Amino acid sequence: MVKHSATLCVLIATGVASGDVSRDRKARVALALASTMEGLAVAPAPRAVALPGYAGAYQIAVDRSEPLVVYIGCDGWHPVERLPNAVVGTAAELTGYEPGTVVIGYPHGGRVFVHVTLRCPDHGEPVVKAVEEARKKLAAPPGKSQAAPVPLHWEVRASR
Repeated sequence: MVKHSATLCVLIATGVASGDVSRDRKARVALALASTMEGLAVAPAPRAVALPGYAGAYQIAVDRSEPLVVYIGCDGWHPVERLPNAVVGTAAELTGYEPGTVVIGYPHGGRVFVHVTLRCPDHGEPVVKAVEEARKKLAAPPGKSQAAPVPLHWEVRASR
């Protein structure tokens, strides 16, 4: 508001000081510009979208046929990274896995199978490599893979 008022004053003053015949026109233009600027709202900065919990990430991975990365109880240990062409989720706890575990899996036949588990603070390159290896298994899964736990509401607690 102050910036626009200053602009208005400068435009009007220059028209008056120069003895310009069209100073009324300049003043009207300045007023019109100032009134259009007042109503503009500044857009808020975009907020990071929260990662889905285990159940949501599991379903997305199955639907999209993409590898699944789940950080279990890793909050505060290291950054939880989003990866291209992989579904990333978080869980405070997951039955069968200790806190501080990163589970990388791949979907097949409507279920997700565990490719590898890593321990926090493994992130970055080890996770990226494991996701690429899991992606290769999408086309030809091995014979005896361990299935990831199917999300059940009473077994999964979302992290906050």
